[in-house]
Amino acid sequence: ANPFYKPGEIAKQAKAAGARIIVTLAAYVEKLADLQSHDVLVITIDDAPKEGCQHISVLTEADETQCPAVKIHPDDVVALPYSSGTTGLPKGVMLTHKGLVSSVAQQVDGENPNLYFHSDDVILCVLPLFHIYSLNSVLLCALRAGAATLIMQKFNLTTCLELIQKYKVTVAPIVPPIVLDITKSPIVSQYDVSSVRIIMSGAAPLGKELEDALRERFPKAIFGQ
Repeated sequence: ANPFYKPGEIAKQAKAAGARIIVTLAAYVEKLADLQSHDVLVITIDDAPKEGCQHISVLTEADETQCPAVKIHPDDVVALPYSSGTTGLPKGVMLTHKGLVSSVAQQVDGENPNLYFHSDDVILCVLPLFHIYSLNSVLLCALRAGAATLIMQKFNLTTCLELIQKYKVTVAPIVPPIVLDITKSPIVSQYDVSSVRIIMSGAAPLGKELEDALRERFPKAIFGQ
């Protein structure tokens, strides 16, 4: 879910999805105020949990042998991302195990995949994981390829460039607003971005002028939309 939604909007999505566990950052717990009367376990992944919440360690340190066996069918819903709401209220999109697995396989498996991710790649994940582009074509495809994923909590150009230089990022999935920042900022030339071999832009069309300007910044990278 988008953490920048209002409490009522998040509550509506959680109720519609039948959510029983919500994993979030401590800073966003207050956004769950409208769910206090519902039987929902809230887990925070960073700071000490606030009252009524538990820390992620309850999951990471749990005895997995005590977990019940669960029968999973390929047509079962595994993810319920919500649409952007451009034509009305956001709607939950039911994605099945089979649907996501097939999509990921199409993108990274076989001799001629859509995305050439490799196990030695370092893939930048600066886009929000509640968006299907980031969830599917970045995180899940990276996991399938066995690549390292470098997750940024929030985009900042300086931080992004520092991470690319420090961790030798090889794949950078971005969106046109980030492309605009990269092409207009003079600080890009201060960083070594030669490790980037693939740049992906999605979620919105990118004009030829911006594309050409981006290629000048990353002359060694293959560009795709």
